[in-house]
Amino acid sequence: MLGEAVDRVAAVAGDEDSARYRLGRAVARMEAAASAPEMFGRVAIAQTMRDVAPDLMDLLGTAASLPVGANGAADDGAAEYIFRLAGPTGIYGGTLEVFRNMIAQHALGLGRPSYSPPAKRPA
Repeated sequence: MLGEAVDRVAAVAGDEDSARYRLGRAVARMEAAASAPEMFGRVAIAQTMRDVAPDLMDLLGTAASLPVGANGAADDGAAEYIFRLAGPTGIYGGTLEVFRNMIAQHALGLGRPSYSPPAKRPA
């Protein structure tokens, strides 16, 4: 989905150097995320969607905010669809923070995070 959205944006984004740079960066991030294994990939893909979708919409302008099937939607609404899908993708099956903690504990061997407030010192 994200790859198709980037292709559609590239077809209409123009030949400005800044647009080509941003699209190239988006493609590089997508490739890196797609090649990451297991839980690393889940976090990388979800985070990449969250980071790349606003860039795609920005490159297309205001017409990118129209949904799929709407008259005048840039790239037939693909960038808007990815933008709406990006937020929940980080939540389905556990939040990105949970997966990051799992990576830290299981893959990197780090300790569990402590979310409790700091202990108060006796007066």
